[in-house]
Amino acid sequence: MISNPGTLGESIEIVSTILSEAGIENSRREAHLLLQYVTGKSVTDLRGFPKARLYADVWNKVLLLTKRRAQHEPMAYLMKNKEFWSLPFEVTEDTLIPRPDSETLIETILDFTPNANARLNILDLGTGCGCLLGALLTEFKYAVGVGVDASKSTSSTARRNMQRLGFIDRAEIRTGNWGDGIKTSFDIIVCNPPYIPSGEIEMLDIGVRKFEPHMALDGGRDGLESYRIIAREIHRLLTKSGLAAVELGLGQAPEVTHIFEKNGLKIKKITQDLAFQNRCLLATVRN
Repeated sequence: MISNPGTLGESIEIVSTILSEAGIENSRREAHLLLQYVTGKSVTDLRGFPKARLYADVWNKVLLLTKRRAQHEPMAYLMKNKEFWSLPFEVTEDTLIPRPDSETLIETILDFTPNANARLNILDLGTGCGCLLGALLTEFKYAVGVGVDASKSTSSTARRNMQRLGFIDRAEIRTGNWGDGIKTSFDIIVCNPPYIPSGEIEMLDIGVRKFEPHMALDGGRDGLESYRIIAREIHRLLTKSGLAAVELGLGQAPEVTHIFEKNGLKIKKITQDLAFQNRCLLATVRN
């Protein structure tokens, strides 16, 4: 146990050193974030009052989180929160951490649905923490939605997020296997499915492979198992004029296009993320 250094400034130095030695990039910035999270103090307070007293119980909490981060546990799990589309979402060890890449799905839907007052019915397959559904309900004030996840604990997290964001009256969260039991049709369907080939999971960043739920990552032998299922579900559940936005893994656009077209869907557009990678496939029902 590392003894309490006594002040904010000294604690930041110790935490930064521990993280740096563990191979954590931007260790000083992360040290500030951990101290902010535990103490509730602002960056200004941390930097402006380095000799402010740090009590032992607070230091013990900081040290515990520091040790977890030194094992490369993601900051989002330590702080139990991740921002997506400028909205705060609770995350737990059972939920995939939202990525900025996934905002490409929201941007694509907005580009093709200009009426912000549209009374849309939205379905989020594999909702996770509910970030895609929450972002869309923010943009479409008169929309309602359903989020589905196979994990009961993950569904509970999504439900709490809908409550915290004020969407609980517009969003229903279900526990289930993709579209099983859903008979309503939807104007918009979004999905970020598992798409990492099983054999490649061990090659992912340590923070991802060790801590994020494999159920939300593992796309089967070729990474395409979930797409084969959801293509059928989308064809069944999407309205004739509806849009489906699905996240793509790297290099998967041609194969997913083939799967969707085989299942009676028409590819409207494939859009890129900020790194110019094909990230979102937008589809409609083929007439």
